[in-house]
Amino acid sequence: MSVLSRLAGIERADTEAIELFENMLRKRAGNLLDVDSYHQAESRTDQLVGLMQIIDTQTSRWIIDGIDEVVPTIGALVRQQMFMFENIAALDDRAIQRVLRDVDQKDLALSMRAATDEMKERLYANMPSRDAAMLSEDMEASGKVRMALIHEAQRRIVAVVMRLEEADEIVVNRSGNDEMVV
Repeated sequence: MSVLSRLAGIERADTEAIELFENMLRKRAGNLLDVDSYHQAESRTDQLVGLMQIIDTQTSRWIIDGIDEVVPTIGALVRQQMFMFENIAALDDRAIQRVLRDVDQKDLALSMRAATDEMKERLYANMPSRDAAMLSEDMEASGKVRMALIHEAQRRIVAVVMRLEEADEIVVNRSGNDEMVV
């Protein structure tokens, strides 16, 4: 965890430590890591968040949980800066509806298989009842699905959210205290 601590800004991360971290992630997540993408980040926390967003959800959670054990404040900061599939439930209704218009329905059905009840309720509440019923039936009728496929679908949905936020079509409140003013 000392490598994670250094990357998060507690200590200065040297090249060897970054390479060690890359190797650990490659073993855990495969070759999904784009080395150059995090060398350009503004801060160590930004670098860590950037890494978390290009690896699979399960590995991200594993790493953040490890950071939480060592330095809970950095873990909380990384969680705050990241947007994960579960954070969709915290979006306002209009934003959820906008996201649902752009999301592939197959990805939605896959993603919801591993979603919390709260997440399912928020999504169902923001779609036409007929669509919600069809989606629920599709999920019940399908067989077993590998978690890797579910995580990929969730990642694609998060990419839609990020694209819509970047285009200023929705607002993602990462801090929890950013109010909208009319």
